Order: sequence, then C-alpha cells, then structure tokens
Amino acid sequence: MSVPVWKPMKKTRTNKKNTRDIILLVLRPLVLGLAVLFLFLGLQRTNSLRNYGIDVSEHQGKIKWGSVSNAGVSFAVIRCGYRSYDDGSLHVDDRFKRNMHRAWFCNIHRGVYFYSQATNVEEAQEEAAFVLDAVGNAKLEYPIFLDVEDTGTGGAGRADGLTAAERTRVVQAFCDAVEAEGYEAGVYSNAWYLTHSLDPAKLDGVRFWVAEYVEGSKMQLWTGSWDLWQYTQEGEVSGIDGAVDLNRYPAD
Repeated sequence: MSVPVWKPMKKTRTNKKNTRDIILLVLRPLVLGLAVLFLFLGLQRTNSLRNYGIDVSEHQGKIKWGSVSNAGVSFAVIRCGYRSYDDGSLHVDDRFKRNMHRAWFCNIHRGVYFYSQATNVEEAQEEAAFVLDAVGNAKLEYPIFLDVEDTGTGGAGRADGLTAAERTRVVQAFCDAVEAEGYEAGVYSNAWYLTHSLDPAKLDGVRFWVAEYVEGSKMQLWTGSWDLWQYTQEGEVSGIDGAVDLNRYPAD
C-alpha cells in the first residue's frame, strides 16, 4: 500500500504568489504617486520666472496644457464667463473648470477674466459675485479682471452707451467687491478704449491689463502704468489649435 506524499512546495509557491500580489498592490499606487510628484516638480522647474503668458476661453477648444507648459508658458488668464450683450444673462465659460484644473496641474499660474455688460453698480456687483462663486477657493497668482470693451455691434450692446464716468463706476464696483474677498482685481481693454471710454485716473487700486498690438517693447497709445500687456492676438503656442493672445508683465 502506497503512502501519499505531502508536497509542501505547491503551498510555498502559493504563499509566495500571494505575498508578491500584496507587495504589488501596495507598491503600484506608491510608484504612481511618486511619478506624478516628479512630473509636477519638473513642471515647476520648467516654468519658473518666465514672462510669457496667454489668455484663453472656450473659443480655444480643448487645450493640451502639458504641451502649453512645455512651450514655456508660465501664466494664463482664463475666462470665467460673460454677460450677454443683448438680454444681460450671465453664463459660465464652457471650458472654465477644465482649464483651471489643467493649468494648475501643469503649474501654470492663473488669473481670471469676465466679459462684462454691466450697466450700473448693482450689475457690476452681481458679476463679481458670479465670478467669485465660480472661482470658489482657488488660489490665483494673477488678478481677476473685468473685460470691458465695445461689442462691435454698432451700439446695440447693452453697455455700449455708457458714459466714461458710468463705466468707471462699474469697473470700480466690480474690483471693490473682488478685493473684499481677498483677490486682486483689475480691468482689461484695449489702449484706446481705456483712454476714451473710462477715466483711469479715478480707478483706485485697480490693475490694468492693456491690449495694444504694436511691434517692439513699448506701447504707444497707452502711456500709464500697466500690470499685463496683451501684445498680439496672433500668437502660436504648442497645444492650442489656432491663434491665441500672448501677454507679458512689466518685469521683462
């Protein structure tokens, strides 16, 4: 009569396999986390101290922010939303949340802008509340800007007929409401509009983001101080299909 032979090696293999699976289960998320950390730190080194930025909205479509970062872009002013020039309704930019999250992940410093059609102080405060709600608790390295400009509709825009004094009060009210929540605030427009359709001297503590498309390193129409200069609307940046606005700040 034969006696069954115990074969412990099979159980040992099972034990080894189980131990290996447990180790892999623990190590995989750790390795992935370290990879993400090294990628983030690498992007920090890539984008430090570069005076080269863009402003974007849903009109740029799906942006490949990793490619944008690798192209040397260090900051982006991202459209939060807009007020319709006809019925005055408020809208969030379709790409706002994604652009904010992806820009942050790729270590691109962020500012925000809102296209205004406010006609009085109350509507300006409403726009500020709308933007602050959309921004949430996001940490911004650049201001929240109110975009004021002619609609190009031959005066059909609801805010096109404001006087310079009225528009100045709108901008100041928006900026005051934003600053009250701890953010820096500013106004965006082209150099001619800022000079003729507002009273810049009466804007207290407001940052200026000026659009003037000229060659060279100095603006011609705008002679006052400025915080951002949008110097072309025909920029090309890897990761963005089509033309994009390019910006710089005075440090360069």
